[in-house]
Amino acid sequence: MLEPDADGFVRWGEVLYEQPSQGLYVKTQAMPYWSEDGETVYVEQPLDRFYMNEYAAREAAAAYNAQIREAPEDCYIRARVLEGMIQVEELYLDGIPIREFIRARP
Repeated sequence: MLEPDADGFVRWGEVLYEQPSQGLYVKTQAMPYWSEDGETVYVEQPLDRFYMNEYAAREAAAAYNAQIREAPEDCYIRARVLEGMIQVEELYLDGIPIREFIRARP
């Protein structure tokens, strides 16, 4: 399940093993994961694609990798979710869409 937080972002919530009848959810794989509390699971995030111009992609990947190491809280996406499927619309670094972020770099 996806749950909104106080800042207006949506975060991973409860893990269900059956499709919910209502609410915002994403179909994914949940795998057992050893933990002290016995309740932690590893959820495979189905966010492995973001399409953009191939000429800018290498620079965008480098910018993302640098930003995620320095300030991961400033890296987020805008996505659409429908019937358990998720599609990334935009990647933001430091509050700026990735295409603008790499254009603004020296």
